[in-house]
Amino acid sequence: MNEQTLSMRLERVAAHVPAGARLADIGSDHGYLPVALMRRGAIAAAVAGEVALTPFHAAERTVRENDLEQRISVRLANGLAAIEPGDGITAISICGMGGETIRDILDSGKAHLSGQERLILQPNGGEQPLRQWLMEND
Repeated sequence: MNEQTLSMRLERVAAHVPAGARLADIGSDHGYLPVALMRRGAIAAAVAGEVALTPFHAAERTVRENDLEQRISVRLANGLAAIEPGDGITAISICGMGGETIRDILDSGKAHLSGQERLILQPNGGEQPLRQWLMEND
């Protein structure tokens, strides 16, 4: 898997990102999803957010090697704190972690949500607590 060939899991996530979206990929790891979507012309801009230094540097490298620094911002931040008001985010992907972790990211970052973004969530277990939070928070 790389920025040109996504895993089946990430391809399924990519299929739910609306055309022309301004994507925030939270927990971006290597930044493969936003880079692949940008290379395909599927999104307008992206933020790749990462809380840990090693994947943050990996995402920076992927973005740099694809000459996409002007279109994809890589940010070291905890969860939705990677999103800044001027980003105009229309879609948020949070994938590849437990449902409780995704729920906690959404809950602690509610101030960064307008309620208009498409949430693309792919939990690896713990789906019920995440579904419950989503129902309780409209």
